[in-house]
Amino acid sequence: MASDKNKDGSANDNPKYEQIAKEIALKIFNNEFDTKEPLPNEQEMQKMFDVGRSTIRDSIKHLKSKGIIVTKTKIGTTICPINDWNYLDAQLIEWIMESPLKDKVQAHFLVLRKLIEPEVSSLSAVLLSDDQLTELSEVWKLMEEIEKDFDHAKWVENDLKFHEIIYNGSSNLLFISFFKIYKVIWFSTLSQASNYGDTCYMHHRAIYNALMERDPRKAKNSSIMHLEHSTL
Repeated sequence: MASDKNKDGSANDNPKYEQIAKEIALKIFNNEFDTKEPLPNEQEMQKMFDVGRSTIRDSIKHLKSKGIIVTKTKIGTTICPINDWNYLDAQLIEWIMESPLKDKVQAHFLVLRKLIEPEVSSLSAVLLSDDQLTELSEVWKLMEEIEKDFDHAKWVENDLKFHEIIYNGSSNLLFISFFKIYKVIWFSTLSQASNYGDTCYMHHRAIYNALMERDPRKAKNSSIMHLEHSTL
């Protein structure tokens, strides 16, 4: 049965059908359903999760919208091939980060990030507004202070803000949308040990300086150097 609380004990404000959809998805990710057989029917799902028919139907629709399952006449509802899932859906990624698929998706995300982020930095060097540059400077000042008396949690928080400003500064709607996935994966790994040392700091400073100088080539190369040392 779906819980009304999150793992941290806070209230779960998601609609019931989304909670059930997540539970079904996690069962799929954990191979609890046979991919070669139809999923349990509506009546079986109602008993499994102790909810009404309308909730199950809405949950199934929600999962269909993410490309995880499909319903066919005379066959029933089946699990779609993993390559058909919508990995640009931030909620799907959020669910995956709680499953055995997490490591695989993180690895694929890093490959994509290495392709995208240097171009984002190059664009932002030209397109960042004056207000965004001011915001970036304020965040960078905080990062400099944190680096002197290192605090991992504070660094991660401001590192995320640093990159978010850069993505927004690109003015590219698809890059900005990609950052939604970036945030989900980032937050899902906050509890993992991560050692941000001088190398990471120096690379961030190089990116910052290139952006302040509005030098797209330098911004792109600095981003490439940074990502060569990144594990996320």
